[in-house]
Amino acid sequence: MSNQTFAARWTDGKTATTHQATVTLGRAVEIHPQNLGEPVLWSLHRTMASVPLWRSSADVLMRSLDHPGQSLFVDDPNFAAALLSLAPHLGAGSKRLRDLKPGLSVTAAIAAIAGSVYALDLSPATYIAGLIPKDARVLAGQQVLQIFTQGQGYCEAPEGYAALQNLALKLQAAAGTDTEFTVSAVNWDMVNAFAVPGEQIIVTRGLIEKAQSAEEVAGVIGHEMGHGIALHPEAGLVRSIGIAAAAELVFTGSSGTIGTLGQQMLQLNYSRSAEREADDHGLRILKEAKISPVPLAEFFDRLAKEMGEPEEGSTVGEMFSTHPPSPERAATAKAAATYATEPAMSAEDWAALKAICAQQPVIEDAPPVEDLPPSDVPQPEFPESDQQPPLPPT
Repeated sequence: MSNQTFAARWTDGKTATTHQATVTLGRAVEIHPQNLGEPVLWSLHRTMASVPLWRSSADVLMRSLDHPGQSLFVDDPNFAAALLSLAPHLGAGSKRLRDLKPGLSVTAAIAAIAGSVYALDLSPATYIAGLIPKDARVLAGQQVLQIFTQGQGYCEAPEGYAALQNLALKLQAAAGTDTEFTVSAVNWDMVNAFAVPGEQIIVTRGLIEKAQSAEEVAGVIGHEMGHGIALHPEAGLVRSIGIAAAAELVFTGSSGTIGTLGQQMLQLNYSRSAEREADDHGLRILKEAKISPVPLAEFFDRLAKEMGEPEEGSTVGEMFSTHPPSPERAATAKAAATYATEPAMSAEDWAALKAICAQQPVIEDAPPVEDLPPSDVPQPEFPESDQQPPLPPT
């Protein structure tokens, strides 16, 4: 089969910047980032996909075990089929086979869950995620938080912490659900926020410093609450560990894999449809809280300019990690500004929130992720001589 070339986005794992690239499939995955000189070569049998692939998968997010932190995103309906013909271990069928475990009780549990899923026409991963006990979901989320805060710690200057909690409670009340969220700030300079299982959200020092108003922070937290309401972190976890291990969590509330669930979660990314669903929830929450979505739109506009994204309507420079294009998200947020608004918080509280990490030492880079205890999570089969370094967060 002749080599095939596709447009892609690639990140080097050292910075949050993504690069336009072309990727050629042949004896290896050959990545040619624009304006960066030599190509990057990934061994096919050492690649991993964020979710198991079907030949019809619309887009693909993948990593290499030999290049920790690097990621490749290809938005081409023909890419998955081409990739699976060369790397069948990335397919959904292969993943299911690796996930099989002995025991009639687990088999019966899976059959019962599958029957309910298909009878009700539900998303399998989301349905199973909703069955996992809250305690198990919280514990899985805490594994992620423990990794994120190693060597960094939480930002808890008293006035700033109080301002953050008051904002979180305001947004939670506006969500109109029974979901109770825990929102924390972490002393990390990356501009980001994360939702992890168990309705737990972290915002980074970098994001708080980057924001120009409390409304921008509120919009980002609302978006992450949207992920939590839709159980996106838990659904991603189910896809990552497999249905057999997830069934153990459902029926026992515990699992031998619980010690490494945090490591699994660090490797997950959401689809564009999930990101848009979280955006919809976030905008609804802002409306109920009477917080303007316009600052959130301005935040997206700034991201678009800083990341070199094209104007609305172009599909070439979409944000990495499967987010919809920032101009699209900005336009959606602006269109939602149809209601009377109130300040998200007072000027004094905003000043306090900006200084929430003032009592913490500044750490420029995330600490290395230490190996966690061994797990019985089935892993892709590679030659025994190959080493599998841990994948840091992206």
